Parts: sequence; C-alpha cells; structure tokens
Amino acid sequence: FVQSGEWSLQELIQKMTAGPAAAFNWQDRGHLSEGGLADLVLIDPKKEWIVDPSTMLTRGKSCPFTGMEMVGQVVRTMVNGKWVYQNGKIFRD
Repeated sequence: FVQSGEWSLQELIQKMTAGPAAAFNWQDRGHLSEGGLADLVLIDPKKEWIVDPSTMLTRGKSCPFTGMEMVGQVVRTMVNGKWVYQNGKIFRD
C-alpha cells in the first residue's frame, strides 16, 4: 500500500494498530504509551535467511516455504510491554 502511494507509512501504521484495537473495543491496545501493554515486532528488512522448520520457535514444524530464501527477519518481539524474544532466544518470566 505504501509503495503504490495509497497510504503513507504513518497511515499504514495507524490502520494496522489502532484500527483493529478499535474494532474489537480493546481500550488498552492499539497505541504506544508509557506503561501501556505494547505488542511489537521489530524486523531487519535486509536480513536474508533460509526457511528451516527445525529452527522455528513454534509448535508446528511443517512449513510450505522450507528451503526458500527470504529477505526480512524478526529480530525482537515484545508482548504486553515485555521483551519475549531477541535474535533466536526466548525470554520467560
């Protein structure tokens, strides 16, 4: 959408965060604020990698993309305002 000029990056972020939160009436979601329950995924858009289900941090190990080269990889994840993943490692309370 951004490349076609339909939405700016800021509009895309707004629609992908605040929009779903409003649709489900989630008062504590859809925005970033101090003390808020942020769910974030940070990616490295230039990182190249090959899909290998044996390294995936998921219950299901079946993947139709096995062996394919991808560009863009998750490097850090936050759930409910707490970092839970960084560069292949899961953090638990």
